[in-house]
Amino acid sequence: MSARRHRLAVGVGLAAAALLALLATLWLGVPAAVRWGIETVAAGEIGRPMTVGDVRFNPFTLRLEVRDLAVGGTPADSTPLLTLGELQAQIGASSIWRFAPVIRSLRLQTLRANITRLAPNRFGFSDIVDRLMARPRTGEPARFAVNNIELVDGEIALDDRFVAKRHAITEISVGIPFISSLADREEIHVKPSTPARSRPRSTSATSS
Repeated sequence: MSARRHRLAVGVGLAAAALLALLATLWLGVPAAVRWGIETVAAGEIGRPMTVGDVRFNPFTLRLEVRDLAVGGTPADSTPLLTLGELQAQIGASSIWRFAPVIRSLRLQTLRANITRLAPNRFGFSDIVDRLMARPRTGEPARFAVNNIELVDGEIALDDRFVAKRHAITEISVGIPFISSLADREEIHVKPSTPARSRPRSTSATSS
């Protein structure tokens, strides 16, 4: 009996050590992987610099937080195309057996988009669209599920250089129940909503 108990204790100890090693790996590895994915992979895909201030992941609650994300502007305009104060994502455990990302909830706080209109059908982000559209298409659609999407305190600033006017849409709060290519849904608590306030920033803008 003593030998059996010893083997059991050793087995429990090894399992606990393996679990702790896995949690430590996730705690340190996920933020590093997310940062690399944003600043290297995503930046390379869109052809713009992307930076992240801080990334945190809780392996016990599967909660991911990304703070101070920025997408750079064009070489001729140093103003960031987009900034995001904070992203909070609750990852679903079903991502493991579905082999697809399942986000139970996604909250975007303080999103700022700076859009420049250069010509009737040309914007400061048109090079990104051209780059993505030129990529070869794959036959299989992406498998994913993002549920309970909330955008809080968003703002879109439009510098219309074609007609020398500036506008802004402020106090944007958007609620989207889900965007998914998977059949099953997580529990939905966000209702569709799109409140915002529109105002002109100025009557004219200086072209550059």
